[in-house]
Amino acid sequence: MRNPSMLLGILFSSGLLAAAQTPASYVWLEGEAGQADIPVNNAGWGNAEILSQGKWMQVLVEADKVASAIPADGAVIRHPFALDAAGPREVWGRIGYEFARAPFEWRVDNGDWRSVSPQ
Repeated sequence: MRNPSMLLGILFSSGLLAAAQTPASYVWLEGEAGQADIPVNNAGWGNAEILSQGKWMQVLVEADKVASAIPADGAVIRHPFALDAAGPREVWGRIGYEFARAPFEWRVDNGDWRSVSPQ
């Protein structure tokens, strides 16, 4: 497993933006539109007005249930997308509530995994 505590309280809010060097070429992905291999909660609560479309993706697994709820290789949430042209891109993500989020990893295609800590 990549990180057994990876999904304890991860909150995916607005989404992921893959932006090119030119402002006209970008892909906007909403976090709650991802394809998850575990149960997720795609809803809004609290101050939903600050969330894109009033929703976020929330994954909450109690510490004593991680081994039974999360696959051995870790949970995966996919956001398929296509680009209209080749070239370098920057990836931007808004991931909310540092105090309640576990560390996680992300990558594009078969690229290197990159870690994000709660800080």
